[in-house]
Amino acid sequence: MPDLYQTLRSTDLDFLQRIARIWKIELTSKSFTAALKEMEAAMGQESSFHETVELLSEEAQTAWSTLLARQGRESWAVFYP
Repeated sequence: MPDLYQTLRSTDLDFLQRIARIWKIELTSKSFTAALKEMEAAMGQESSFHETVELLSEEAQTAWSTLLARQGRESWAVFYP
């Protein structure tokens, strides 16, 4: 399973901006590369991370718990049967 940075790197600026809104991150950059660096810095802050995890649906929190229990290694098929 790709890590967060690899996943975000394979997207585009619009997608980053959508994720930023969910995480309540204000992106000031208009270029993808700069916005990706902003996202990486903001998402790496522990308080921001915990706040966002608490906002997840029950199903998403269960998926997150599964990933934690398996040290981030899980087949996509588990999440998309």
